[in-house]
Amino acid sequence: MNKKILRIVFIILLISIYALIFYFSSQNGEDSSNLSGGLVRKILYALGIVSNMKTESIFEVIIRKLAHFSLYFLCGLLLYLTFITTKLEGKFKVILSILINVLYAVFDEIHQCFIVGRSGKMADVFVDLTGIICGVVVIIAIMKLYKGLSKNKEENVKE
Repeated sequence: MNKKILRIVFIILLISIYALIFYFSSQNGEDSSNLSGGLVRKILYALGIVSNMKTESIFEVIIRKLAHFSLYFLCGLLLYLTFITTKLEGKFKVILSILINVLYAVFDEIHQCFIVGRSGKMADVFVDLTGIICGVVVIIAIMKLYKGLSKNKEENVKE
């Protein structure tokens, strides 16, 4: 597929994830809590775990942190894939993928400070950073694995 088309697809997906993050962060504290709390109750019910306030509270924190990690994992992966379609050097692709996404994570936490019932948390930025780094590392590992397999396949064909 054409690199320009791939770049556009990756950018559209990345902007969609950024928009989803912004949407979730724009919810007031009550709506946000209802969303994650409702999800927790459904998960606990599906797992057959007896639900109480303490259990729900613990699972809600886990769900929220997993959401942060997962969304920013995708951001790290997608931004790195976007940079692959450019002429940037390898190190700059990694650095920019992490830096730009961390800046968005910081912006997101600052944005939450202006939403009723919400607050920005540095701990969330660290969870986001972990997701970003994991996303970049995973896509690099997959690409190296793919290149290694392709190289082995070519060598086997030559023999």
